[in-house]
Amino acid sequence: MIYPAVCHFENGGYWCEFPDLKGCFSQGDTKTEIVENAKEALDCYLESYLEKREPLPKASRITDIKTSGKDFATYIECDI
Repeated sequence: MIYPAVCHFENGGYWCEFPDLKGCFSQGDTKTEIVENAKEALDCYLESYLEKREPLPKASRITDIKTSGKDFATYIECDI
């Protein structure tokens, strides 16, 4: 499973959100850490959908996501 995440730089650290997954967030001190933590958040979020037997939301195209400043968009992948 692959979903785009938007990583925001604030107050010396990062936090990220998944535009297609309402309420799925993560944080980290570095770019590497935020991506690792985002993967863990995505794993848990999608597992909860599957446990409820709900259909998974469709992933947006990363090219449709706009960022500015030190923010960046990246794909996060997980194996479920």
